Amino acid sequence: MTIISHSHKFVYFKPRKVAGSSLLVAFGQHCRHPDIVTAPGNTEGFFRNAMNCVGIPTHTYPEKIKAIMEPVLWDAYTKVTCVRNPWDVAISMLFWKIFREHKQGAVFSDDVRSLILNQTIDPRNEEYRAQMQIIIEGLPRNNHFYFDTCGKPWADFYIRYENLQADFDHACDLIGLETSELPKLKAKARGLDVDYRGFYDETLKNMVYEKAAATIDFFDYQF
Repeated sequence: MTIISHSHKFVYFKPRKVAGSSLLVAFGQHCRHPDIVTAPGNTEGFFRNAMNCVGIPTHTYPEKIKAIMEPVLWDAYTKVTCVRNPWDVAISMLFWKIFREHKQGAVFSDDVRSLILNQTIDPRNEEYRAQMQIIIEGLPRNNHFYFDTCGKPWADFYIRYENLQADFDHACDLIGLETSELPKLKAKARGLDVDYRGFYDETLKNMVYEKAAATIDFFDYQF
């Protein structure tokens, strides 16, 4: 989900499972022609109006956004994105996978699904580990939203998921937007009281670090 706002001179790019839909709705309400906004449709009662986004994918990497912008505009606009603890991201992806089973097909047996939802899964369970390994293998995609190939940060300001509303307020202040209360979208997939740490053993924990070390180290995330 991407925003290139010429009217307010900012760019918003969205990694996966970082409250991006909530931020898109909140930032998108300020956009107007000739801004670019991807991801049209209705999300839990919040309508997202797509603008001028033909040929621009929903999750567009900053490198590609930069390539379609005039260099002087890319340099001048405030670049904003959101970052989240990768160990937490992986578990959010796990619950999202379960939440989407009715559309994409079951990936867990009933017993394992129940254990995950009740937060009583044994991380040594083979069925569970197989799916977690697939999820963890995909974590490097988010690194590309944060750093270029030389390891230089893409964004001017990173909203931390762990400090979401306050950092969104700060981002609005930087851009010159009136802030608002963030909608809590896609929260049904995972309860707010889920502690990601109970879903790991040392091997899975280290696998996440290997795949997301750049994000973990730069933002000083701890398990």
